[in-house]
Amino acid sequence: MNNSEKEKRTAVALGDFDGMHRAHQLVITGASDVIIYSVNNRFSLMQKSVFEKRCPNVVFADFDEIKNMTGEDFIEKIWIDVPLPLEYITEPLIKEVGLLEPFGQGNEKPQFAQRSLFIRNARVAGKNRNVVMLSLVTESGFMMEARWFGEGDKFMEEMGGCRHIDVIYYPEINEYNGRR
Repeated sequence: MNNSEKEKRTAVALGDFDGMHRAHQLVITGASDVIIYSVNNRFSLMQKSVFEKRCPNVVFADFDEIKNMTGEDFIEKIWIDVPLPLEYITEPLIKEVGLLEPFGQGNEKPQFAQRSLFIRNARVAGKNRNVVMLSLVTESGFMMEARWFGEGDKFMEEMGGCRHIDVIYYPEINEYNGRR
């Protein structure tokens, strides 16, 4: 298996097995997600810990529980509270949403969404390159600055040449060095 084949593969499913073998190591190398299934959920704690160390996104499942699942069942569902166009975001609205605090278990932070925003500009910032600064434009031409926190270079790589993005967000006023 060459490097380009490894990069293309992101998920692996392994069937009933008796432990970590070289073949398993080769198969999970480069996989971002691993599903390991067994009949009657026969996994030892040692087997689980070995796989968890090698691949942090490993899922152990009983074959009878997953045999009728489709690809759609493995896609993470994202819940939002309301689709909210960026044009509606104002300082008074942000303050009003802030009245719902404190957020936590039983009082989750609301999530808003908008589809098909044009990415006018995107660049990685931060000492650790963990901030992506975005200029987003709605279909009506309204522009807003946004920040995404995470692995900036990976975000840019996944974005590739894509110039549109769907976003889920929580509006906040960004203040840095006295600038809003």
